Amino acid sequence: MAFHPRKGMQELINTNPMKGFYFLASISIIQSFLAISREMFLGFSLGFFLALSFIIVISPFIGALIFSIEAYLLRFVGNKWLNGTAPTSYIKACVAYSSLPSWINLIFVFVLLIGFPQYFFKGIYPSFLNNFQVFINNVAMLWGLIILIGGLAEAEKFTIGKAIGCFVLYVLMILLIVFSAVMLGIFIAGFFPQARI
Repeated sequence: MAFHPRKGMQELINTNPMKGFYFLASISIIQSFLAISREMFLGFSLGFFLALSFIIVISPFIGALIFSIEAYLLRFVGNKWLNGTAPTSYIKACVAYSSLPSWINLIFVFVLLIGFPQYFFKGIYPSFLNNFQVFINNVAMLWGLIILIGGLAEAEKFTIGKAIGCFVLYVLMILLIVFSAVMLGIFIAGFFPQARI
């Protein structure tokens, strides 16, 4: 799936589209937690290890929820607007397997954690580490997008161009939802000024 998205998606469809779904959801959440903890300078404290243990336990559920929301919105765009036919389980598989490149980030985070603990929680690295981290993040993001587009094209029986269009519409819908939520918050705050922080 990681190197041949369309072929990999076809194999999943023919066997079990949900194969590995919860495992990939867990990895995605754990990687995100480690990235956030690094930015928050938690350090090697008891709180960090307790939080990490808690995240490991709940990560399949949180990750599955996030993946499911993303899949529902992508399916809405593909099926309602672009005449796609994929069931939700196929789109969930696309979203889950597009997170495969997060393994690269997770491995890099563990390398930093073990090899450079003095830098890990400070958020300040030597320039070569910082440049390499930016490179790794960009590669993982692009790779994940390629997997998502290829998988989406196979699941929905779209051309690659149509799958890209589906993704663009999905992003625009997310931006519209976020913008609407912000505007609603501003509107409500105008009626309840005492609630402002």
